[in-house]
Amino acid sequence: MPEHPTTEESVSLDKRVEEWTTNARPYVDRVWRAKWKIALTTFAAALVAAALLLFVVEPYYETSVAVFPNAPAAAGALGGLSSLASMAGVAMGGFAADAVSLDVYMTLLQSEPVVEPVLTSKYQTAKFKDSVDLIDYFEIEPDEDLSPERRERKRLVLALKEFNEEKVSLELDRQSNILFMTVEMPESALAAEVTNRLIDNLDYYLRHKRKSQAKERREYIAERISQVKDSLAEAEEALKIFRDQNRIVLTSPTLQTRQARLMRQVEVQQTIYVELVKQYELAKIDEIKDTPIVQVNQEAREPIKKAGPPRIKIMLVLIAFVSLLGTAYFAVREDARRYWRIVKGK
Repeated sequence: MPEHPTTEESVSLDKRVEEWTTNARPYVDRVWRAKWKIALTTFAAALVAAALLLFVVEPYYETSVAVFPNAPAAAGALGGLSSLASMAGVAMGGFAADAVSLDVYMTLLQSEPVVEPVLTSKYQTAKFKDSVDLIDYFEIEPDEDLSPERRERKRLVLALKEFNEEKVSLELDRQSNILFMTVEMPESALAAEVTNRLIDNLDYYLRHKRKSQAKERREYIAERISQVKDSLAEAEEALKIFRDQNRIVLTSPTLQTRQARLMRQVEVQQTIYVELVKQYELAKIDEIKDTPIVQVNQEAREPIKKAGPPRIKIMLVLIAFVSLLGTAYFAVREDARRYWRIVKGK
């Protein structure tokens, strides 16, 4: 059964409550006397904060797109070639398929080759009368102590850093294997345009790389066709010479074995040659095709509502903070002054 407090414990508790109430009473009285000052101070702080949020702090807009992994279109084309190359003793490890992981997308979306064209492109904005690039839009000041070339290079590097750290956020959902990209800009139309241009530049970069790989693949296959063609001619000539020199081979097991070996060499070289010719034609098609690689859920559209700053939330937090600060100040002000006089008198 629960123990009930004794009479002495009850009296002690009541005494402590009474002492706490007596000690806190002066502070409560001070706060009550200064209630209008606290209210006016809080109201003034709220007005200043409202003015700053309305006229100084810029609103911003966000656009988001979902990027999906692309289909490995070239994997099938390289499959037959790789197996035949292995038969011929040639490694095909230098050629990648079309498929690119989303981790690579994340890295490329923050790389200079993809981001620089976005930063240096011209945009029509409400902030400037004439079209400007994002380096000027971010108002990155040039370093006059540097040469013109290094000055512009430094501005680009600073703009790239600000863009990656403050304007673009990337989040990879590994469970669904979808990359979410969000771009934040002070203007709604600019946010959508920058988002779409960033995706377009990523796609262009990947397509350019694909064409370069296709060209390398075509050149490699062309070289292999020439080599295999010579090997096939040699194997066919060796078989022809053997048959000319040995008209009757059915009676000799040794001659039959040699003929079978020579025929196998011709068949292997013929198979490799035919497959290489097929892959050569596919490589030529890959080299000139211009189909998009990056897949998104939809093109970024101009947002209607502002994404921030959250003015009401900021105002409520500020009002609560100023009220608590004012309450604490007026509660301990007299004690602080008394303590200061004592310290100063010493």
